[in-house]
Amino acid sequence: MKIKRGRHRIVLTFKRIVIKIPRVYFKDGMANLLLELKHPQLFKYYRNTVLHDGTSKTSLFGGLICNWQERSFYSRTKLAILAPTYFSLFGLLNIQKMGQPIKIHDKDLLGQLIEITDKGVYSDPHTFENPDNFCILQGKISIVDYPLKTHRVLLDYGDKIQEKFDLSCDFWSKGNLHVETKRS
Repeated sequence: MKIKRGRHRIVLTFKRIVIKIPRVYFKDGMANLLLELKHPQLFKYYRNTVLHDGTSKTSLFGGLICNWQERSFYSRTKLAILAPTYFSLFGLLNIQKMGQPIKIHDKDLLGQLIEITDKGVYSDPHTFENPDNFCILQGKISIVDYPLKTHRVLLDYGDKIQEKFDLSCDFWSKGNLHVETKRS
């Protein structure tokens, strides 16, 4: 078993499954809540955001929200590019299929995804540039971390990514092409 700690969740990886558990930042959450109560305009500004760092909602419930969004998106779409979420206990615990880790340089991952999605990956570069967020299932690339900001790209380009992504590519990491990192 391996343990990884992300911003919103703790991930336990086993041989065939991954378990995702929300992280709760109680101290930060309470401090943020007091600040939001003291300055109601902050609460008004953030109340419609799903996840925004520095808010009580994100500090206390960010991991739970991520788990719930992931489960809901998979259940609703069953996209082939998504690593299946087998079970969710109201976002308190997600159980997902474990794939083979992807062995590709982050520049090659991002470079291919920029091309395949016509720069659509800029909607959430944090997710799309990190090889740890991807795996291989049934010989094709799959995504294991699919927060809300990735959903539009995955709906629009998921099949194309699986069809065109070259797992052996090392074009960008060898310095053959500059990967544009700013949004155009």
